[in-house]
Amino acid sequence: MFGPGVNIHGGNHRTNTVGQYMKDIKKNFGDDKDVIIEDDVWIGANAIILGGRNGISIGEGSVIGAGSIVTKDVPPYCIVSGNPAKIIRKRFDESTIIMHKFLLNNKK
Repeated sequence: MFGPGVNIHGGNHRTNTVGQYMKDIKKNFGDDKDVIIEDDVWIGANAIILGGRNGISIGEGSVIGAGSIVTKDVPPYCIVSGNPAKIIRKRFDESTIIMHKFLLNNKK
């Protein structure tokens, strides 16, 4: 689920090229890394996800707080918020995650 105004940026700019203005530096293949958003993720309004140099993964069942700036991987079932986004808490303890997944997988 996405709130309004969410921005996702997978790319990055090279800043280490000697002898060129930054505006003249061309991107190389592989400069843009993947942004992976797993299942059952809720991203709040105006959140910004920056893939950066290594890409980024938003784990299953996570919640990104409104207005957050995500610059690092988010583990599964975590609630993150802030600038930069930090883990506020886990949605469930480990045994509840197991039960949650079991119930989801057996819904028909």
